[in-house]
Amino acid sequence: MLRTLAVNCLAAFDVSVAAGRSMMAQGVSGRILNISSGAADSRHVRDSGIASDGISKIALEGLSEYLAAEARGVTVITLRPDTIATDMVAPLFPPEQRWRMLPPDSMVPAVMHLVCAPREHVHGKVFEQLALIRSLAS
Repeated sequence: MLRTLAVNCLAAFDVSVAAGRSMMAQGVSGRILNISSGAADSRHVRDSGIASDGISKIALEGLSEYLAAEARGVTVITLRPDTIATDMVAPLFPPEQRWRMLPPDSMVPAVMHLVCAPREHVHGKVFEQLALIRSLAS
């Protein structure tokens, strides 16, 4: 649990604070995009052995909310990717369901949109990858 929190939340805190301070000191209105997961959504809680990951992603989303409120001039956004085909995630799904998993590069359109969209449309918000892609296509 401590290692997962350190990687998924505390590291994001350290990097975000350092980047935010640097951006503000330079007068640059930059962006911080935190990558969460569906595990942070309480509708997805199940007995799958990922409690530490889910809790750490809930903490990351809370961090993003506070950063959005406190980091003036810095746009803070959170993206919840769909199930991405990685070595870490694959064992959580039976082989017959793994075909539904998205390749890592499927995140590119969502990330590009979020880092380029007007601040007032994205700041302080959490975006679900597939919902965002569907909305962009319509």
